[in-house]
Amino acid sequence: MDENHEAIGNANRDLLLSIISILVCLVAVLGIMVHDPAEKKADPPGQFSVSIVWDLGQVDVDLWMNAPGEKNSIGYSNKNGVVWDLLRDDTGNTSDAMPYNYENAYSRGMPAGDYTINLFCFHCTKVPVTVTFKLEQSAKTGMNLIYEKVITLTYQGEQFTVLNFHVDKNGVVSGINHVQKDLLRK
Repeated sequence: MDENHEAIGNANRDLLLSIISILVCLVAVLGIMVHDPAEKKADPPGQFSVSIVWDLGQVDVDLWMNAPGEKNSIGYSNKNGVVWDLLRDDTGNTSDAMPYNYENAYSRGMPAGDYTINLFCFHCTKVPVTVTFKLEQSAKTGMNLIYEKVITLTYQGEQFTVLNFHVDKNGVVSGINHVQKDLLRK
């Protein structure tokens, strides 16, 4: 009977070692498949960030944007599109926990083509209104400032084209100009 117990013990040990060997091989193969050093990692999609800040008080300045693929311009009445998303529509200091006035928007990707960004003096009870504008582009090292400008809006209802620019297929911004384009009627 001792010989039978010894044979069963040896068989169990051999089976256990075989299972452990198979598991070690599977882990090694999976490790190679998951972490292939020759595999090139994809670059993250590029994105734009737009922000405006303006005078304190009951003043409402709106961002309006257009990009390739946008059926309609993006602004307070149409906050989301194919490319742009308006994240904050600031209407002045009404129903606002902070005295600062600002709006911001982000793009989802940077499709090649032409872009336009406007300001609209929607409810400017006190003019002139000074607005600080920034356009930034994401990069591997963080956000790169593409354009910054201080703009003075001088009358209620003024629509001002801050920036037109072109993005090529590699995400390179060029052709910056300030030719007036109406985005409210598009």
